Amino acid sequence: MLPCCEITQFPSVLVRCDGRRSQIVAEFDTFVRPIFNPTLTAFSKALTAITQNDVDTAPPLEIAMSRYLDWLRSHGLV
Repeated sequence: MLPCCEITQFPSVLVRCDGRRSQIVAEFDTFVRPIFNPTLTAFSKALTAITQNDVDTAPPLEIAMSRYLDWLRSHGLV
């Protein structure tokens, strides 16, 4: 399969908005192992600074999404 776009990092930040007192409450960040094209292109590595090792040791998207939903639930958002 020709290179196609896949999620390789899944970050999220929870912010409590309160004007000047706004603050970061929590952060979620995980790399994601690509399935269709598991070897990153030189372009992708240069653009994102994500290494092959980062994605090789990362969970696939299904597990990353499950962990993200758990994180959202832990903050009462789902």
